[in-house]
Amino acid sequence: MRTRKKLIIVSLFITMLLSGCQNKMAGGAREDKVSDKEQIFETNKKENEHTKEKENEVQSHQKETETLDESLLRYREEREKSNEKMPDGTVMVVEPNEDDYDIDFSGYEYMSSLFDTREKTEAFEAALKYLKDTYGIEKVYWCIDPRVYELYGNEEKGVADGYEDDNIFVAEYAGVDGEWNYLILVREGKGSEWKVVGDGKDYKE
Repeated sequence: MRTRKKLIIVSLFITMLLSGCQNKMAGGAREDKVSDKEQIFETNKKENEHTKEKENEVQSHQKETETLDESLLRYREEREKSNEKMPDGTVMVVEPNEDDYDIDFSGYEYMSSLFDTREKTEAFEAALKYLKDTYGIEKVYWCIDPRVYELYGNEEKGVADGYEDDNIFVAEYAGVDGEWNYLILVREGKGSEWKVVGDGKDYKE
């Protein structure tokens, strides 16, 4: 009888141990499942945040571009109104007040500082001759788009690769379709003739 009781007690003890282990294992499995779910949630959260950041960057860039394009349009319209044809056939242009427009003119000012009046005149004459011969267009202007001036100080100068800043000149003109395009002119050195090497929407074309 005592032996039987001992066996029953031992059996109960073993059963309790096994139950405890199973409970711990079940608990551990539940914790692992919760941990996996939390990890998946955190991963998805980070991916969503990264995607949202990218979308915000794109939207911000689009907004900046739209704002710049609107400012450029207003500036050009105002500049066009100031055009006055002189008796000798030349066109005098009075540039609008820069402070009235949300445009970065530092690139334009930098290029302007590179050349004296004679050099600028020669560059404009070369640009105008190109436009007359190619399209029959008789108007050329200072470039005011800051995105084009990024070629200055940049190792990647697009169509002007191989030329130093003081041998590169940029201008802009309205095409026959009304779209604005940019001319990139270069020269071999001070006193050399200017030639057009780029005619397009940016300095890479």
